[in-house]
Amino acid sequence: MNIAVAVPQNIGPLVGALVVASTGGFVWLFVLSGAAAIAGALCVLRVRSVR
Repeated sequence: MNIAVAVPQNIGPLVGALVVASTGGFVWLFVLSGAAAIAGALCVLRVRSVR
């Protein structure tokens, strides 16, 4: 589980910097972050139970 946490924490700032640099502001970074959160929530809805 350590790599499942460490990789996104290392890649996130790089992706965020690329989005801010390419769009010229933080608005699209927040929009993409919200879309990722909603997509993650929809994926969790498919989980029926924890064993």
